[in-house]
Amino acid sequence: MAEMIADTFGDDIKKTTGIDILQLESNGSSDGEDDGGVKVTVGKHLSDRMTVKYAVETKDGEITQRAITEYKLLEHILVSGFQDTKGVYGSELVFRIEFR
Repeated sequence: MAEMIADTFGDDIKKTTGIDILQLESNGSSDGEDDGGVKVTVGKHLSDRMTVKYAVETKDGEITQRAITEYKLLEHILVSGFQDTKGVYGSELVFRIEFR
């Protein structure tokens, strides 16, 4: 359901608000049932190399907020750092291949 809303209204919301990234995901369980959890991510490309994202997720009745930054070192390598409201923080070195 969340994906359908994002597909239907996503471009209009991005154009109106000026954000570059809008992702809506529903958290389904492994047996196919939906536990009612939703994750919403919004973000902005600050430059060709820097992206900032903010995510809010509900899971098992808890709300978690996460701030994420991504910096593109090379064409296929980026560094990502994050921190959330539960005190979890970390970073990743990501190798990304895009197929067009």
